[in-house]
Amino acid sequence: MSVIYARKRAKIVNRMKAGLGFLDHMTTNNQGAIQQPEENVSRGLKVATIDPTTPTHVKFWNPPVQGPDKRTTTRKSRKVRDDGKHNKSSKATARGFTIFNGVIVQHESELERRFSQSVQARNDVEFVFSQFPRLGWKDDDRTLHHHTADYYVKYRSGLTRAFVVKMERKRAEMEDLIKRIKAYGLEGKVDDIRLVTELYATHERAENARWLLWSRDKHDEMDVAALLSIVEKMQGWFRFGDLLRGSNDPRARRVAIWRLIDAGTLFSPTAEKITEVTWLRRATN
Repeated sequence: MSVIYARKRAKIVNRMKAGLGFLDHMTTNNQGAIQQPEENVSRGLKVATIDPTTPTHVKFWNPPVQGPDKRTTTRKSRKVRDDGKHNKSSKATARGFTIFNGVIVQHESELERRFSQSVQARNDVEFVFSQFPRLGWKDDDRTLHHHTADYYVKYRSGLTRAFVVKMERKRAEMEDLIKRIKAYGLEGKVDDIRLVTELYATHERAENARWLLWSRDKHDEMDVAALLSIVEKMQGWFRFGDLLRGSNDPRARRVAIWRLIDAGTLFSPTAEKITEVTWLRRATN
C-alpha cells in the first residue's frame, strides 16, 4: 500500500467516523469534489502592457507593480561552477513571488513563502514588501554594517514592522542581530523588527491562508449571504463538513465557508489545518 493511498483512505475513515461519509459520495458524483485553491505564486511574471489604441472600456486590469525590492527571483537556483559559470541545469526551488494588493512580493525559500502567505491572509494588513528595509547595525569593533529585512509589513492601523525570516536553529544569531539593529536605531524606516521562524510559519498556517486568500477572490456574495442565514441559526460547535450537507452547489458552499472564516464569523479553536472534520463555531460578538 502506497503512502498516498494510505493517507487517502485515512481521510475517508476520519470523515466516516465524524458522520460525514456523505462527502465521499458527493466527491464520487462530482458534486462536491475538493478543489484545491490555485496557488497565487506566479510561475513567470507577465506584466500586462496597455496598448494606447485599445478602447478605454477594454482596459480592465492594472498590472502589478514592483515594490522597493528591485530583484526578480528565479524559480531555479543558479549554482556557480568552479570555472565561474552558472550551471544550466539545477533543481527547482521555492523561489518565486505572489501578488498582494497589486504589489509583487518575492520569496526565496519555502519558509519565506509560508510566512508571506500567512501575513497576506490577515485582514489587518495593508501592504507587504519583500527585501525591505535596509537597516544599520554595528559590531563589537563599532564597524557599521547593514542588513536587509526579509519583509516589511504595513498594517491598516499605520503600524509598520520589519521581519527577519530564518530557521529556528539560527534564533540566537538572529536575535543578537536584531538587538544590535535596535541599538543602532531604526531611523524611522520601521516601527519595530521581529524574528519569525518555522514555529510560526507552519505548513498548516500557510495552507489555511491559501484557502482564505482563494475565498476572497472566488466567493459570491449571494452564496455567502445564504450560508450566513444558516449559520446564524446554528448553536454550539459543528464540523466544517456539516455546512456542506444538503447544498445544491457544494463547490460554491465551500468557498462561502472559507469566506465566513476569513471574515471572522466562523472560527476554529486551534491553529491546525482546517479540513472537513474541523470543529467550527459562530462568533457571538
